[in-house]
Amino acid sequence: MKKVILLTEGLSTYARQLLDGLSEYSRINGPWAFYRESLIPFYRAGQSDYLPEHIKSLNAHGVIVRASGPKMAQAARSLGLPAVACDDNNLMPEVPNIVSDYEAVGKMAAEDLLARGFKNFGYCGFDDMYWSVQRQRFFKHTVEKAGCRVNVYSSPKRAEQNSGGQELASLAQWVSSLPKPAAVMACNDDRANQVITSCNITGINIPEEVAVLGVDNDSLLCTLSNPHLSSIALDARKAGFKAAALLDRMMSGQEAANHTVTVRPTHIERRRSADIFALEDEQVAAAVQFIHKNAREPIQVSDVAREAALSPRALYSRFHKYLGRSVYEEIKRVRIKEISQMLLSTDLPVYQIALCFNFSSIEHIGRYFKSYTGISPLAYRKRFSTRSFD
Repeated sequence: MKKVILLTEGLSTYARQLLDGLSEYSRINGPWAFYRESLIPFYRAGQSDYLPEHIKSLNAHGVIVRASGPKMAQAARSLGLPAVACDDNNLMPEVPNIVSDYEAVGKMAAEDLLARGFKNFGYCGFDDMYWSVQRQRFFKHTVEKAGCRVNVYSSPKRAEQNSGGQELASLAQWVSSLPKPAAVMACNDDRANQVITSCNITGINIPEEVAVLGVDNDSLLCTLSNPHLSSIALDARKAGFKAAALLDRMMSGQEAANHTVTVRPTHIERRRSADIFALEDEQVAAAVQFIHKNAREPIQVSDVAREAALSPRALYSRFHKYLGRSVYEEIKRVRIKEISQMLLSTDLPVYQIALCFNFSSIEHIGRYFKSYTGISPLAYRKRFSTRSFD
């Protein structure tokens, strides 16, 4: 039986999802014996490069490292074991690394909030975390490309954050200063929860005045938030499975050092905190709401125009003014998004999904889906679903 050491700082949502994929690989291809060692006590004692002696006597075959700091990475390498690293802040040379797709995460958040009509944006993250700064960078780039501006929260120094609620007070002041209505992307669900708390303290209505979107889709954190938090889901579980496969190859004597496992966003789990449209034109807002409510129906532009009490020509003009796209483009965008969500969140065969969306055949939904995404429904499910490890 292969023995694998897990060196971790803690069990964040992201880390748990990675380990879940690792465990699933072990169940299918193992079993493996896991030895988890928390590094938190050693960090608190100022021993950022310390590995307990008993780790070296375990006669392990491999190691998974999630630990901040180059000293700890060097200490882990000193074990002389095949290793996979999963710390975006400190990539380990000469071993496979698990890294986030920062660009895709930031872009997904920006495109979703822009599509909902927001013109004012904020980003709340951690200034000293590389992954957070990179998500901010691509969120900001996408928003600014659309002609809007992002107000970036500058977090207090770590020492100040823990003194007398300084962090919460600073956050509340920042959120209050945002022009309303505003849409805020937080670097993860923990940070988003803090933004929501600061809004609740200052009496800012969510999502009417400030919409909040997190990352990780931690079901516990998202439902503990008031209101419940919308969040970007990541395929960390699938990445953990792939990383385990790489480690298995290395433990069997094969080369895999130059591989990188990328954690990609899959979809946005819509909850109350960002379930709103920030459109000045009430008739356009009503039309967009109608499209979303009837996403599974084969509605036409004439149906939407009738609901908005406008002529198709007038509605077309207003859609381009406020959304930058046509009514038909919005109908297709929303339907494709709903189809994508069903592909990722269920195991329904494509022909049943076609029936749910009133397509006449599996070929029909296939052409419709591929014309927008560039790939077939089955290929999309295989690439992005966290339920499949293919």
